[in-house]
Amino acid sequence: MCQFFSFITLGDGKLIYFNTRERGLNIHNADSHSEIAAYKVKNKREQAACDRVNKYEYTEGKLIIDRINTLDDRDLVETAIKNFVETDEFQSICELAVSKNGLAIQHLTEAERTPKVCELAQKQRGK
Repeated sequence: MCQFFSFITLGDGKLIYFNTRERGLNIHNADSHSEIAAYKVKNKREQAACDRVNKYEYTEGKLIIDRINTLDDRDLVETAIKNFVETDEFQSICELAVSKNGLAIQHLTEAERTPKVCELAQKQRGK
């Protein structure tokens, strides 16, 4: 599916994703499981491929399991994502996403739609 906010794991419950700085670079699709695996996992595990990672999305306040390809870590991921969405890093990623595409705001919960995020989305959409 590869929607905002996409991430992968190696079956250990640790979220692997493009952070704010990396999303500001010329990455074709920062929410592509394949790109995340190609850039982030290849150096950690020899011959790691997209089909050897678990794929998740967090959108509209819900964890979506795209595919489990290794150890089933969904319970660990549930806890990890709940903690992550409360961080400044996630807020920065949200702000960057809506500044690039104002429609990205539709993937955020009401709580994640801070005044700054809403302002960025409106500016990007020209409203």
